[in-house]
Amino acid sequence: MIKSQLADETAGENEKSRKRLAIASLVFSLIAFAFVPLLIRWCEEEISPEATMFNRLWIAALIIVCGQGLRKIKQILTNQQPAENIINQESVAIAPTLDYQLLLLWIITVTAFATGPILWAWSLQQTSIANSALMHNLTPLFTTVIGWLLFKTQFNRRFILGTVIAVGGTVALCINDFQLDISKIPGDALALASAMSWGVSLLCMERLRDKFSSSFIQLWLCIVGMVLTMLVTLALGEQLFPSSLPGWLAVVSLAIVGQLLGQGLITYSLSYFSASFVALVFLLDPVLTAITAWFAFGETLNLANAIAFAIILFGVYCGITASQTKTDPDTQSELSLN
Repeated sequence: MIKSQLADETAGENEKSRKRLAIASLVFSLIAFAFVPLLIRWCEEEISPEATMFNRLWIAALIIVCGQGLRKIKQILTNQQPAENIINQESVAIAPTLDYQLLLLWIITVTAFATGPILWAWSLQQTSIANSALMHNLTPLFTTVIGWLLFKTQFNRRFILGTVIAVGGTVALCINDFQLDISKIPGDALALASAMSWGVSLLCMERLRDKFSSSFIQLWLCIVGMVLTMLVTLALGEQLFPSSLPGWLAVVSLAIVGQLLGQGLITYSLSYFSASFVALVFLLDPVLTAITAWFAFGETLNLANAIAFAIILFGVYCGITASQTKTDPDTQSELSLN
């Protein structure tokens, strides 16, 4: 009986530690993504959106491979037995046997992951930042609806209500700068497609995290995405690499901040939180961006902004208190292929 109590206490402590680490990962990824638009703009002063994505991915993949290699060398030198995942100490297998359903899931994930940022970059060339931001704020709706339709994910009423409130707050925040212009419709459509792609990639990565480590997922997403974006860049006849030191600093910074920290920490957090929850929390990004602009650049925040911030915070709070953790992987519904 004493052993059983000790085991329960240990399991409880492990669960709390896992939860705290997932929360920290989500918070730091939110902060990292606040810098991504600035870094993308910096990169696009020399190279195209496609080339920006290519350099972001190959640099991130190289860093991951080097990190894995250094850990292997350390294991050999210290005579340590290789663990399944030394960085995150996760219990998932690094490379389980693929089946056709899992292979399809990988294909969807990689496609959505690689096309999303490119579509977003293209949208910024054909519509305003405000329009693009407004479309991207609809991502939680996509993750909720697609998760329910495709993965049979169940959401309680409080979470759905919180999502609707938070999305409404972000719409209210951006609506004053929204430009209703026929010429901007193609850019708005690209931004909407980008938001949908990001939502789909989050949903698929959530399922992959039940079987693969976050570093394994990130490595293969970077490798396959790198190849796809390289082919697109070459097909369009665009410059592949930066031509100056500031350009290289921009793409390296984007790879570290946007890919390794931002996307990597999101992937790790998906072991504990659902994709819909992660997308909901990321609605705080416009709030952080506006506050940063007010603090750093003296931009004006009016009463309407404050009300919109309050609405977003209340919606996110409702979502957080409604559902924070994922269901057990063994009880999750299978991917519907029919």
